[in-house]
Amino acid sequence: MSTTLLCTIANRIPHYLIILLVVVTSTFFEEYLVRGLIFGSFLVYFKQHYWRVQLSILFSAFIFSLSHLMNLLNQNPLQTLSQMIYTFGFGCLLSMLYIRSRSLLIPFITHFLLNLPSFLDNSSLSATHSATPKSLIGPVCFLIVFLTYTFIFINNDEEQHYQF
Repeated sequence: MSTTLLCTIANRIPHYLIILLVVVTSTFFEEYLVRGLIFGSFLVYFKQHYWRVQLSILFSAFIFSLSHLMNLLNQNPLQTLSQMIYTFGFGCLLSMLYIRSRSLLIPFITHFLLNLPSFLDNSSLSATHSATPKSLIGPVCFLIVFLTYTFIFINNDEEQHYQF
């Protein structure tokens, strides 16, 4: 296929369908990679550890958070730090949803619904937003809420949820 043909096809696809495709594929890839492969690998790695599930959640969420470092290419460092704090907590929550549901579908839908508004709001994709240290307050609050919720609903007495 020539580049011209691909450009013609892309120009004929409505903008909202392209956005939907980007959100669906990126969310699917992130969930499959982070929750499906990385989180699952940590569960196997920490198999004999008492804090197996908690460590797996924290380490996979940390990797999920680090994957957002690439946003330094189109936003300032404070915005990226804010996003990384938020995605760490959100990654913990998604891992808990994966454990509780025993399926990637629930974390995928949750992640998709969270990502969709940011893709629809073109202003959130620009690097012109001014970020201040005060802008870290919201992500830190979400981090606390996400971590609290995650570790309240994950405990070692619920072994049936951990058998992957």
